[in-house]
Amino acid sequence: MLGSMFRSGMVVFIIMLMWRELAVEVEAQARKLAADEVKALHEIARELGKRDWDFTKDPCSTHSGFTLICNCSFPGDVCHVDSIFLKGQDLPSVLPPSLVKLPYIRQVDFSRNYLSGTIPPAWTSTKLEVLSASINRLSGPIPKSLESNMFFGPIPPRLGNLVNLEKLVLNANSLTGELPQALTQLTKLTELIGSNNFIGRIPNIYGNWTQLQKLQISASGFEGPIPPSISSLTNLTELRISDLNGGVSQFPFLRNMKDLERLMLRSCNIYGEVPAFLSDLPKLRIIDLSFNRLVGISRRFTSTHLEKM
Repeated sequence: MLGSMFRSGMVVFIIMLMWRELAVEVEAQARKLAADEVKALHEIARELGKRDWDFTKDPCSTHSGFTLICNCSFPGDVCHVDSIFLKGQDLPSVLPPSLVKLPYIRQVDFSRNYLSGTIPPAWTSTKLEVLSASINRLSGPIPKSLESNMFFGPIPPRLGNLVNLEKLVLNANSLTGELPQALTQLTKLTELIGSNNFIGRIPNIYGNWTQLQKLQISASGFEGPIPPSISSLTNLTELRISDLNGGVSQFPFLRNMKDLERLMLRSCNIYGEVPAFLSDLPKLRIIDLSFNRLVGISRRFTSTHLEKM
């Protein structure tokens, strides 16, 4: 009797499980990926060199084989692509510009492939929060408009592997930690701009950046003093450092910066006199040395060629 009741109960339980799975599957089938995003995935696959996505199935289906996550919580019977994961798939082409056609994309992982070229500038208009593209063959500048986004966390040392990088602009994000020593490998840098929430002293890593033309470290969170390797940047046309936390600095030796046009060393806790060599820099036109501990101006210093001080 008990055995019969047990078997009957098991049958009911199995039927309930099957019904639940069927209900989930029916709901998933009812909510499909938006048609324009299916088209966008076709383009992304072509741009990446991804050939094994099966578009006879809905990409958001549980059994579709697509390595992505869909968000189906929107009103109506429609889903949107939230995340794409294509790590270590030997993809041979480029980062896909068509990613911008996924209006709800938040996360992508294209690491450990053979992708080349640059980060598409159009990506800056997306809602991306997490981008992983390490261990590829990427080169060229990071798009300038990556500034003023929501990127957070420390700068990965692997960024130093982008040895052809010419411009690194990280303004107005929430990056933290120290600038990694690996960035010294970026010997082709012409522009470095970084205002975030870094910690520690301004690193003494500028000796290798001999092609640098613009350096801006404004309200970055760094502590002084200004490192002596700044003096090796003889191709600078613009130098801006401001709001250093603590650490008394001597006035940096800028005598050999013959192309320097704009100089701002504001609130850097610099002490002593304004050095006379500034008057020997033929292209210098704009200076801001406010909110320091300067006690005077050298008698040899003249400002007849300056427009603003």
